[in-house]
Amino acid sequence: MYLLQYDEVFFRLKTGWTQTRSDKDGFVLFKKPSTLREEDTLIRFIISKLSLNTDASCNKECVGDPPVCLSIRKSAFDNVINTLGFDCSKNL
Repeated sequence: MYLLQYDEVFFRLKTGWTQTRSDKDGFVLFKKPSTLREEDTLIRFIISKLSLNTDASCNKECVGDPPVCLSIRKSAFDNVINTLGFDCSKNL
């Protein structure tokens, strides 16, 4: 029973990301609706534990809806996505 709950949490973390822009500083920005309480905190914890801090960040400080933002360094995009297992496509 608990395994299904963990699977649901990870599914919600990994899906729903939409690319919003690619900035001059070499990062790609993704947004998604928050589906979990403190979702940004959990994603930051995972990024930290996987030593991806220099290549990715997550917060709720983005402008407008949806409230969860994920920034990924362009040069490390494939590594970050493969490590996290997130469903993000770089389009811009």
